[in-house]
Amino acid sequence: MSEYETLAELRESLEKQFKESAEEETKQSIYSAITSELSAICTADLPDTLVQDEVTKVLTQTAMQLEQMGMDLGQLFTQENLPKLRENSRPEAVEKLTKSLIIQEIAKVESITLEETEIEERSNEIKEQLEGKEIDVDKLRTIVEEELISEKTLKLLQEKATVELVPKGTLEEEKKAESEAEEEAAEQTVDVEVQEQE
Repeated sequence: MSEYETLAELRESLEKQFKESAEEETKQSIYSAITSELSAICTADLPDTLVQDEVTKVLTQTAMQLEQMGMDLGQLFTQENLPKLRENSRPEAVEKLTKSLIIQEIAKVESITLEETEIEERSNEIKEQLEGKEIDVDKLRTIVEEELISEKTLKLLQEKATVELVPKGTLEEEKKAESEAEEEAAEQTVDVEVQEQE
């Protein structure tokens, strides 16, 4: 038996879910574009220990995702593969870390703060999702605080930025066209040798 009594209720529920999903995807795309632009104009010298910690986080997240898909981690995460996996994860880790540090610095400059109720509310939501699993409360609080500060900072940046929404995939097509045009121009480049007159 369905929780919806009529087709109209089901349709309304599905429309609401699709709308919320599309809004969340749009928000994440905007945030991603903002952080990408910021990381393109900001530079940071990252200590290797921070980068190595972030590489470990990236690998841990990847392992958790693969485990949820039912993959055997024992075959992938072997002593022989681990150095290569760490090396391959480094660029993603550096990018994430750079973006995170930029957002933290902006939050500090803009004096973005959190209310205790915000932290408790988000923590409780996560605890409900992870019901029955062991949770490190201190670690959860740290993660929640980082997430909330990041969200507030990105929202502030979005309000201050000029954002032009374009159809999904358009930017990738433009980048591909630009890349192809550059390659074509490079192929058409003519070397000219200039001789000095005596």
